[in-house]
Amino acid sequence: MVLSEVADLIISADPRSHEDLKDLFQKRFQFGKWQSGEADYAGRHIRQSPDKIIVDQEKYIREQLVPMHIEKGRKD
Repeated sequence: MVLSEVADLIISADPRSHEDLKDLFQKRFQFGKWQSGEADYAGRHIRQSPDKIIVDQEKYIREQLVPMHIEKGRKD
């Protein structure tokens, strides 16, 4: 499976074909970096373990979201 967002890709594949896919992609496209196992992608932090993939947005929430003041009359 390949997910694309603007200029980023995330690839999920059978471990036996990972290196072949990496070679195919790098022959076709120029990458600034290639990360495996753990990376930030489109505002999400992604970690791979042997039995699952964990996705969270904690960094995005801490850096990008700020409290919003609502006037007292608008809370109702």
